[in-house]
Amino acid sequence: MSTDQGANYELQGPAPQKGITSGFAVPSEQTVAVSASAADQCVVYLTFDGGANWEETLTVTDGAPASNLTFTDANHGSVTCGWDENAMTYYTEDAGRTWMKM
Repeated sequence: MSTDQGANYELQGPAPQKGITSGFAVPSEQTVAVSASAADQCVVYLTFDGGANWEETLTVTDGAPASNLTFTDANHGSVTCGWDENAMTYYTEDAGRTWMKM
């Protein structure tokens, strides 16, 4: 984490390890979202404390790959899980703490 526009960085905590990272979003100063594809899973991890701790806030089985992770503001975001006609989009209205199917 950097508090001086990238001049210096400080290690905050271990990054999520499950899956291949496919998306990255920064909804707010302390919140970072990472999407990943793991086996047949679509996974979203979030940190609400600048990277010190990570939570797996969305896991969709039979939903790989994860794609199009985006946030329009600090609370509203979406991610797509799956391929073609089987793809499902999930959205959040609480900064990624919970996800709902569109």
